[in-house]
Amino acid sequence: MSEHYSVISPLMLFPPISWWSIVITGTPLYFDLDIGLRQNVYQHRYKIAGSNGALSLSVPIEGGSHQTISIGRALISNSDNWQRRHWRTLVSCYNRSAYFQHYAPALEALFFTPWTSLSDFAHQSIQFIAKSLQCKLNEVNHPAEGTLTLDLRKIYPEREQPSADYPNYSQVFEDRLGFIPELSILDLLCCEGPYAAIWLKEQHTIFLSQVYSQHKQS
Repeated sequence: MSEHYSVISPLMLFPPISWWSIVITGTPLYFDLDIGLRQNVYQHRYKIAGSNGALSLSVPIEGGSHQTISIGRALISNSDNWQRRHWRTLVSCYNRSAYFQHYAPALEALFFTPWTSLSDFAHQSIQFIAKSLQCKLNEVNHPAEGTLTLDLRKIYPEREQPSADYPNYSQVFEDRLGFIPELSILDLLCCEGPYAAIWLKEQHTIFLSQVYSQHKQS
C-alpha cells in the first residue's frame, strides 16, 4: 500500500496498538464524532492485560451505552466512582511493569480530572499517549482530499480478532497467560516505555497491511 493516504477514524479511548502504529507516522487524521456508541464500543472502553487475561474497562455513559447517541454528544455518568475503579485496576495490573511508575503521575492526574464529555476525555487520552510517545499527530478538520482514504470506522472493534502474525512484545503476565494481542496502547507504553514509539514505527508496515486488507473487505 502506498504511504500517501489519510485516515478517518472514530474517536476512541486509549486506542488499540494497531491504530497507533498506523497514525504515528504523521498521516492526516480526521476524527468522526458522529458515530453512535453502539457502532464502536472502543469509544467508551479499552482493553488491558489482567492477571486472568484480557480485561475491558468501560466508562459509564448517561442513559447507557446502548443508545443511539454519538460520542460527540455522549456525557459521562460520574455516579459510580468509575475513575477510582479504573485507576486501581491499572495500578494492580501494571505496577509490576517496567515503566508504569514513570507515567503514573500524569496518567493519574488525567483519570482524576473531572470529566463530563466522553469525547473530551477520549481526545485527552489520545493527547496523553501522543505526548508520552513523543509524537505529534497530524489531526485535520475534515477528511483529506487527493489521497487514498483509510476508513477505520468499520474496522474497529471488528479487529478484536487480530491476525495470527501479530507482532509480539514483552507483557507483564506473559509467562502465565501467553501473549495477548491488540490491547490498549497503555499496555505497550507501560511495558516498553520510551521504546514503544520505536516499536510502533517498526511494525507500521505490518499493521498497515493487516488493517488495509480488512478495509478492502469491509
